[in-house]
Amino acid sequence: MHVVAISGETVDCLHVEEAPDPRSAPLQLKWLDVFETGNAEIDRIHRKLLADCNALLSIISAGAGWPVIIVRAKRLVEDCVAHFRLEESILGRTQFARLAEHQAEHQRLEHEMWRAVERMEKHDDAFSDRFEHARWLGGLLVDAIVRNDLDFRSHILNEQGR
Repeated sequence: MHVVAISGETVDCLHVEEAPDPRSAPLQLKWLDVFETGNAEIDRIHRKLLADCNALLSIISAGAGWPVIIVRAKRLVEDCVAHFRLEESILGRTQFARLAEHQAEHQRLEHEMWRAVERMEKHDDAFSDRFEHARWLGGLLVDAIVRNDLDFRSHILNEQGR
């Protein structure tokens, strides 16, 4: 995945390792230093969310039961939503100028994540569908971390005097 940074340069932000046959090994999202926001708490949660997404992809590839997959997908979205509220609180306390836009993007991502879970619930019979919906959740998560959160990185660093 390539993202255009605020500076205008294109940054390679995501390294994905994927087996040719999704059933043989799961797609895995990897944390890269470019994801760092400058806030240790936010970065810790981002790492955990990526790990949780990887766990979801792994259980799908391992053939876990559909109810287990749905529960894990819902938990991932709930954790993302809780993270969004925490992040908004931190940005509010530090008077981030684009907080309203950031919140609107969180709302959009939250809606898209719940839509992915709804689609997963409706397509409980096809492995490839399950995998694709979970992969889409991963893409939304990376979108939130990379494109959306890098917007406030300079604000956080400035607040810390760096």
